[in-house]
This record gives sequence, C-alpha cells and structure tokens, in this order.
Amino acid sequence: MLQKAINIIDLRELIDLSVKVDMLSDNDLVNIINQCGDYLNLISPKDYAKVNSVSPVSANKETKTRKIVKIFNTKFISEIF
Repeated sequence: MLQKAINIIDLRELIDLSVKVDMLSDNDLVNIINQCGDYLNLISPKDYAKVNSVSPVSANKETKTRKIVKIFNTKFISEIF
C-alpha cells in the first residue's frame, strides 16, 4: 500500500506559503480547485439531473454512489465509483 507523501496539514502550509511568496497566483489556485473537482467527479445537481434524466429533486438526494457536497456554499454532486 502506498503511503501518503504529504499530509493535508503539510499541503495547506505549502499552499499558504506558496501564495505568500507569489509562487501561486489566483489563477493557479482556481486551476487547483478545478483539478480537485475533476478528481471528485463534481457536477451541479441541475447538470446531473439533465445528464441522467432524473428530476432535480432526485438529483439532490444522496445514494450509495452519489454524495452531496457543499463548496463555497454551493451544492455539487460527487459520484463515487
């Protein structure tokens, strides 16, 4: 089993330091957030409902393979594979 090379506290500190010394720009942070969204398979409930032909109410319900997450006070669906 692979061990984590860096833990979340170290990662937060690395990002914080990188922003403070101008190694990471706002655009870089947005790209990191988008990449994380890709890893989590994030999709808006509205888009999920459209893609999967379900009602918006059904899209907002968690299942064994679908989790509702809030980022910046906005709901997203993360599909677990």
